[in-house]
Amino acid sequence: MIKTNSSQSVDAEMREVNRKEGWSRHWFIIGLAAVLLFSAAIRLYQIDGFSDTYDEGVYMMIAWLQARGFPLYAEVIAVQPPMLFQPTAWLFALWGPSSTAARSLEIGYALLGIVAVAWVGKLLGRPAIGLVAALFLSLEMRYFVYSRVFIGSVSSAAVGALAVLFALYFQTTGRRRWLLLAGVTLSFSLLIKPLSLPVGLLLVWIIIARRRSEVPATAAGRLVFRSFPWREALLDCLYLGVAGLILPILCLVLYDGAAMLRILIGVQSTRFERGTTVIKDLLGYYVPYNRPVLLLAALGIIQTIRRRSGLGVTVILWLMLNLVFIVATGGQHHHLVLLDLPLALLAAYAVGELGNLARMRRLWPAPWTGLAAASLLVYYLVTLPTLVAPYTSELPRGLAAPANKERLAAVRLLQKVTTPDQFVVSDDQELVFEARRMAVPALIDPSRIVIRSGMLKEQTIIQVAERQASAFVFWTNRFTGFFEALPVWAGSAYAASEGFGAKRIIYYNKQTPRITHPLSLAFNGEIALAGYELSQDTPPQVTLYWKRLASQVGEYKVSLCLLDTAGNVAAKRDRRPFGGHFDTTSWPIGVLLPEQMALPSLDALPPGRYSLVIGLYDPDKSDEPELLPITGGPVLNNLALLEVFTLGSR
Repeated sequence: MIKTNSSQSVDAEMREVNRKEGWSRHWFIIGLAAVLLFSAAIRLYQIDGFSDTYDEGVYMMIAWLQARGFPLYAEVIAVQPPMLFQPTAWLFALWGPSSTAARSLEIGYALLGIVAVAWVGKLLGRPAIGLVAALFLSLEMRYFVYSRVFIGSVSSAAVGALAVLFALYFQTTGRRRWLLLAGVTLSFSLLIKPLSLPVGLLLVWIIIARRRSEVPATAAGRLVFRSFPWREALLDCLYLGVAGLILPILCLVLYDGAAMLRILIGVQSTRFERGTTVIKDLLGYYVPYNRPVLLLAALGIIQTIRRRSGLGVTVILWLMLNLVFIVATGGQHHHLVLLDLPLALLAAYAVGELGNLARMRRLWPAPWTGLAAASLLVYYLVTLPTLVAPYTSELPRGLAAPANKERLAAVRLLQKVTTPDQFVVSDDQELVFEARRMAVPALIDPSRIVIRSGMLKEQTIIQVAERQASAFVFWTNRFTGFFEALPVWAGSAYAASEGFGAKRIIYYNKQTPRITHPLSLAFNGEIALAGYELSQDTPPQVTLYWKRLASQVGEYKVSLCLLDTAGNVAAKRDRRPFGGHFDTTSWPIGVLLPEQMALPSLDALPPGRYSLVIGLYDPDKSDEPELLPITGGPVLNNLALLEVFTLGSR
C-alpha cells in the first residue's frame, strides 16, 4: 500500500473535520444559491446605459456585425479571439442587439466564476470557506464593475477558474476525465481573452503534485528522477493538451484561420509595453482598495504554509503566476481581476480559522491566528463602505451605467442623419451601436494598438470612408491623436457637421461634388487636378479638386498665380495643400479631395486681362524649385491655365 506525504494527510484530516462538522451538500448549495442571487441582483440593477468604455463599444459592434453575417477576421477586423464575440453574436441573433444582452452574458460568466471559487474553497477545507470566498469575490468592487461591462476580462478569468477547479478535482481523485474538462475549459478561456495563460502552468503543476503524492514514503530519499512516475505525468499532460486543442482547431476551421492568426499575432505582440506602469497601478490603484482582503489573504498564506496544505499551496501559486503575468505583459486595470479569485480563496481560508478559535482544534495549537482573522474580518466589514465610495465616483457605470446627455444627443443625431443600412466611421463605437447603425467593418477598431501595429493607416481610413461612410464621428483622440489630416478631409467631404463640446464633432451629409469646370490635368503623373470652381465671394475663393494618382509622391507646394498679358507674375500665393495639415504624401490614391484656396490679392492690380494659373513644386529640392511637368491641358509659363478674366477699373 502506497503511503501519502504530509500534505495529502493534512488535506485528508481537513476533509474528516468537514464530515464531523455536519455540513451537508444541501446547505452548501442553498448558501451558494443565496450568494448568486445577491450577486446577480446587484449586477443587473440599471444594466442599460452608457459605460463610456471604448473596448465595450468595439466588442458589441463586432458581435452585431457577426450576427448580421459579416465574417469575422475576413471582413470584420477583430483583435481578440473569437469566443469573446461568438456567444454574444448568437444572443444578438436571437433577441436583437442591445447592451443589456451583452452585459447580462458577462454577468453570467461572473456568476460562473463565483461558483468555481466556492467549489475550490470547499475543496480547500470546509464548505463555509467556499461560501465566504464566494461572498468576498462577489463584493470585490473591481470584479463587480468589470462584470457589468462587456470587455471579456471577467469572463476569461471566470472560465479559467473553472479549469482550475476541474484540475483540483483531478489532484484529489486522480481521474483523468477531470483533466479533459480542464483542458477544454482552459482553451475556451484563452479563446475569450488570452488572460489565463498562467492557468496552463498551474495545471502542469497540479499534475506534478498529484503524481508526486503517489511516490511511496520509502522513496522520499531517492533521486526524484528515479522515483517520480514520469510516464503517468506525461500521459496526463497529453490528455490535457489534446483536450485543449479541440476548440482552437475548430476555430481555425470555422473562421478564416490565416487572417485570424495574422491579426491576433500581429496585434497582441504590440501590447507588452507597460510593465513599470502596471507596478505603479498595483501599488497605487489595487492595494489601497483591497487592503483588508490582502491582509486576510496574507494570513491565509501563512496558515497554508504552516499546515502544508497541498491544495492551498496550489492556490498560492495561482496568485503568484497571475501577478507575474500581469506585470510581465503590461496588463490594464481590468486585468487585475485575475488576482481577485485566488485572493478571495486565501482570505476565506484565513476566516476559516475562526472556527478553529471557537473549538480550539489541534490543527493550530495557538489561538492567535483566530484572533487575527477575527480582527481583520471586522476591519474588512468596517471599511467596506469606504472601499465602495471611490469606485462609485471614479467608475459610475459600476453602479448605475448612467445615461449621458451629450452622448444621447449624438445618438439621436446619428439616427436622424443616417439610415439603418448605412455605415458610420467612428472612434467611439458605443455611440454607433446605441444608434443601431453599423460601423464600417474594416475600420471598426481604431485603437492605439491597432494603429501602432500598422494595420490601420490614414490613407486606408479615407479611402474606405469615401466609399462607405455616411457619417464620420470624432469623439475621442484616437483618430486625431495619430492622423491630423482626417478632420481636414472630413470637413471637405461632408456638407454638414455638429459639435458636442471640445473636439467632438459628427460630420454627415456627404457631398457629391458638381465640378463646374472639369479638368484632366496631371502633374508629373503623380497628382491630378480634376476641376475647379470660382466663387463670387469677397475676397474670391477657388475650390480645387485634387486626386492622387501614384503610390509614390513628393511633398509638394501649390503655386496659384495671376499672369498679365505679357506673361509676368502679377500676383501670387504659395502654400502647402490644406494649410499644411494634409500634405500630398498623406492623400489616399484615387479619392477626390476638394480644397478651398483664396486667390492672390487683386487690390493692387491695375485693370486688364489676367490668366489664373496653377502649378506644383517641391520646395526642398533647390533654392529655385522647378515646377512639375503638366499634361492634359493648356500650359502657360510651365503653369496650368485655369481661366482668363478681365479686371475692370475701380
